[in-house]
Amino acid sequence: MAHSDFDAEEMAKFIRFDDRALNPCFAGRHDLIKEIKGRSKDISDRTARASANNYSYRAAPGLTQVIQGPPGIGKTSLMEKIESSMIKDWGDSHLENRTVPVVITTPMGLSYDSLCINIHASAQRIARKFPRLRIHELLGNLFENVNSMSMKLQGHVGEIGGQISGKITRTPDKTLVPRGVTILLLIDEIQSIDLVTSQPRAGEIQEIIQFLHNGSNGNPILPVMGGLSNSCDIIEKRGSITRLADKSVDNIQPLSEFEVRSSFGKFIRYFNIRAEPEIIRIWSDRVVRLADY
Repeated sequence: MAHSDFDAEEMAKFIRFDDRALNPCFAGRHDLIKEIKGRSKDISDRTARASANNYSYRAAPGLTQVIQGPPGIGKTSLMEKIESSMIKDWGDSHLENRTVPVVITTPMGLSYDSLCINIHASAQRIARKFPRLRIHELLGNLFENVNSMSMKLQGHVGEIGGQISGKITRTPDKTLVPRGVTILLLIDEIQSIDLVTSQPRAGEIQEIIQFLHNGSNGNPILPVMGGLSNSCDIIEKRGSITRLADKSVDNIQPLSEFEVRSSFGKFIRYFNIRAEPEIIRIWSDRVVRLADY
């Protein structure tokens, strides 16, 4: 929501402190956002049909989506936009199938437990934002303790009295994610995994990438990995996976002139730049041209 007066303090947070929680000026990338939301919805639809017909949905391998580009081109902002849009969709009471967006900003720490910690936190965030919805009933397993979640994610059972027993059995039908729900896993700065060379950490990261790429053991998880322009090569190397399909890799380009103008116009309106005389004195021509763009 725009401010009635020029908000210098909030602008300082936005510009100087790189406050990524504040992104009022996002513009463009509509086709890519639509594509990713469409893929997530497709998985939701498939899991819902599986639930209605009483069978288990098995996600197809090769789901990994890569968003790569040079520094500062807007990969992180894009992921945050997708996350906020997906959370906003929970407010639609007529929505049949649901997506839980999960952002991971430290891929060097990827593990089954870290995935579960982030999934749990995202479910909690949605529950707090929409207290009138029966989120705990809808998401069920996503509110369990991390050990239990991690075991289910891997397709294991062995929990007795709240403790993990020594004997573990494979149970592919005991998935973590409730039917009709999709986890949209948004992993940022994925190129950083190339810095991990020590074992067993490198081996665990490799296992997680393979796990996600090969269908997440039947859990409806769509992994979207963002990073620098070499991210695709790093994922293939560090994950020891076959070449990613061209259609799964998006090399994002700079915004068009129209999108830049649109973003700057949002910036002017959000902070009410026209309410600050000194800025108007210096930027008058630009503010007038772009404030209503």
